[in-house]
Amino acid sequence: LQNRGLTEEEWRGERFREDADTPWWWADEKRFARDEVVTRLDPRNLNAQYQQPQRELAGMQKSFRHNLLPIFAGYPRTEFDLVWPPYSIVAWADFVQRGQLDVTLAFKRWVFETTGALPNVRIIDLQGVAETTHDLDRYTDLYHFSPEVNEWLIAEACGERYRVRADTVDSLEEDLRRQALSYDPSALIGR
Repeated sequence: LQNRGLTEEEWRGERFREDADTPWWWADEKRFARDEVVTRLDPRNLNAQYQQPQRELAGMQKSFRHNLLPIFAGYPRTEFDLVWPPYSIVAWADFVQRGQLDVTLAFKRWVFETTGALPNVRIIDLQGVAETTHDLDRYTDLYHFSPEVNEWLIAEACGERYRVRADTVDSLEEDLRRQALSYDPSALIGR
């Protein structure tokens, strides 16, 4: 504790752990259930409690070019798997409400096209897997999913089923767009 400059009280409140396998583990402090997801949500303004800022395609592209592309190019013998995580369908409804669906899908498409020439980069897209993303009992809020979903994510990231390729990129995008546009946030109330 002294090496870290923390008192005993500060250490107890610390969210980080010494276990290298679970340095930011918090799942044991959360409940994963539909009613947790909808707590304090306003179906007319899903972003009210989160206050997520608007994103711009140019800014996201600049960040990707600066932070990730040099790593991919600098380590050509290392394989990189980019995983689009399975945010809940409610997160996608939020993107629709805030006018962020198109910019989000455009960024995903741009990442695919930008990394296409890099043989050491694969993209796995789990964002349109409705069996997971529509099952709100697997989430604690719009974005954070249960340890069981983490295990599923790892298994799928190691496989080919949801790999984005030239022959799948259109259908994955179209399916996710359809799901996001057809989801009715008012269905969150009263169920």
